[in-house]
Amino acid sequence: LTLVQRYVTLVQRYLILVQRYLTLVQRYQTQVQRYLTLVQRYLTLVQRYLTLVQRYLTLVQRYQTLVQRYLTLVQRYLTLVQRYLTLVQRYLTLVQRYLTL
Repeated sequence: LTLVQRYVTLVQRYLILVQRYLTLVQRYQTQVQRYLTLVQRYLTLVQRYLTLVQRYLTLVQRYQTLVQRYLTLVQRYLTLVQRYLTLVQRYLTLVQRYLTL
């Protein structure tokens, strides 16, 4: 082969290698794009999860507030019942004294 033919053959081989490299790069880019799409979906799901957790925590806080109010009312009610029972006890004591006269 002449030098020119050898040069042409080498250039052709080089171009084939470059084409293969470009094909691999294209595949890599495709895979990276798929990966980034999956990461984006994952981050979207995480954001939705965090939003739901925040809503849940808000509801729990409201529930705790309501429970606290309820317990306060129960405590007041029990205090009133205790006072009532004390008065009844005093009344019964007075009745007992009256009956023993």
